[in-house]
Amino acid sequence: MDNKYYRLAVLPKENEIVVDSVKLKYCQQCDKDNEEWQELRISTANQGGGFYYVIKTERWAFNDIDELIDTLNDFKKRYSET
Repeated sequence: MDNKYYRLAVLPKENEIVVDSVKLKYCQQCDKDNEEWQELRISTANQGGGFYYVIKTERWAFNDIDELIDTLNDFKKRYSET
């Protein structure tokens, strides 16, 4: 196998299964009178130099910084469970 094209940071051992990436999409309603939703996408990526976290959103509003921290901690928990 030509390892230069292998995406994982660490090659799996024989018969080992590893997670290559994780993608989660969080959704929240804009407000009670509006049926529009906001999305926050958090994923992992590996460009050969290690894993990175990617955050993508058009708009994600919060009025308490702990709400965002809780969301990031939720991603961290789910990612570490895989």
